[in-house]
Amino acid sequence: DAHLLLETTATEYANGDRGEGESRLQAVQEGWYQKSASVAAKEAELKQCEDNLRVLSEEVIERHQTAQVQVGALEALRDQSAKELTESRMQLVSGFSKADLGELRALVKAQLPAGAEIETRTPVTALGELCCLALRSSARPAAADVRAVLGDQLLHTKLAAIDPSSTTAETVDAMGAILHSVDRSDFLDSNALNKIAGAIYPLYTIASSTLKLPALKDELDRLTTQKETRGTEVELMQRQSVRLKRELESLREEAEQVHRELQLAQEQVTTAGERRERAANFMDFASSERGRWELELELMTEKLRCLVGDCILSAASVLYLGRYSHQHRTQLLEHWRAMLSRAEIRHSARWELCEYWVPAVARHRWHAEQGLP
Repeated sequence: DAHLLLETTATEYANGDRGEGESRLQAVQEGWYQKSASVAAKEAELKQCEDNLRVLSEEVIERHQTAQVQVGALEALRDQSAKELTESRMQLVSGFSKADLGELRALVKAQLPAGAEIETRTPVTALGELCCLALRSSARPAAADVRAVLGDQLLHTKLAAIDPSSTTAETVDAMGAILHSVDRSDFLDSNALNKIAGAIYPLYTIASSTLKLPALKDELDRLTTQKETRGTEVELMQRQSVRLKRELESLREEAEQVHRELQLAQEQVTTAGERRERAANFMDFASSERGRWELELELMTEKLRCLVGDCILSAASVLYLGRYSHQHRTQLLEHWRAMLSRAEIRHSARWELCEYWVPAVARHRWHAEQGLP
């Protein structure tokens, strides 16, 4: 049974499932690499699709929305400025008094006396230049033009009668440059200046908005046409993006499943390796035991073969044990050995009475405890 167990273990060791497990592990690893590559490729494809969709959306949708917002904001600003202009006109016509006119003349006399030129732009000179441009009295107002327009008794009436839609682009640009050099709050210290500025600011806003709106509306119309034309392209790309996301999610689930299989295969290979190692250790141990068993079996076989002769020698030793001296017993035992040899009865070549009659434990105690041979 021990020999059979050793042979069975050796066969299992030689034909173990380590090779099969490693082959399966390699196959699963290749599958994992392929799935990982597929996931990476699909992620790159999805990123490219989303980038294209973002660019296309910026071109078609976002630019269209931005243009809509700009047009709407400009129209709202124009409408609000129109209301402010209406209110300021009414205030100029009905509320600009002689006291306001006198205050205005006094400011001009103080800040821009006769014969003086405009060296530094003040709220008075800035407002005078704006009035000259709005009334088209001068395209490049000088000090004399400013004094003349601000000294006109009908200034408030003329300002109230200006049609913003008739203002040219050159006039709007010149007024814009002046307005950017001053602040609306600079005119609050004077009632007359504040009333005139209340008409100039909305007038400029309406005129500039009216000039900008046609180009913005043309751009909005172009973007609207482009949106209608390329809207289908955007929808198709959005559908493609959704489809790629679903495919990527499916690939990730498959890759996760393969990863779990890879971990299981690695565990199986590790377990098989440990089992093979234990089998190898057992084989080494069993091989040593086999040698010991074979030696003991050989000794036992030899003892069985010599059993009859040893029994005869043992009986003879017992027979001569008490009657004769050691020398006579030795001679008689040699005589019996010779007789057994002639009769071809096998016996132990080194037969000893103590080894045959005394148990091994007792003999060991003789050797260990009493020092006997």
